[in-house]
Amino acid sequence: MDLVYDPSLISYETLLDQFWTGYVPTRARSSQYRAAIFCHDEAQFALAKSRVEKEGGRPGSGPEVVLGKTFYAAEDYHQKWRLRRKEEFFDDLQKNYESEADLLASTAATKLNGYVGGFGTALQVERDAKRLGLSKMGIERLISLVNNRRS
Repeated sequence: MDLVYDPSLISYETLLDQFWTGYVPTRARSSQYRAAIFCHDEAQFALAKSRVEKEGGRPGSGPEVVLGKTFYAAEDYHQKWRLRRKEEFFDDLQKNYESEADLLASTAATKLNGYVGGFGTALQVERDAKRLGLSKMGIERLISLVNNRRS
């Protein structure tokens, strides 16, 4: 699946805002698992570098800002790793897809990966329930997981 950035639909600044809402610095600094912001041109590069500096942290501790390099997606078994760690949700969702690749490319898996990873509220889960494609029991377990995380 190719992801194409269309600046007429969303600004680069908004993409950076989204990045920072989900960015969690880790101690692991291997090249395989580092966070990176990819830029297509010098203007994006300058914005991204400025944002990394604004967000703080010691030099070199934030995400790498990369200009003009090709992005290669990780192997399938690395995709949606938060969801994969919650097998009951992964297996429940898998029933809706012909292949694991189809599941991994779905917006439902992306949303569910975020919810099980600690992002979102029970209200958002309820709003998205039909689009997630989980069983009724799966939705109930997800709401319980999200609520227990908040307490």
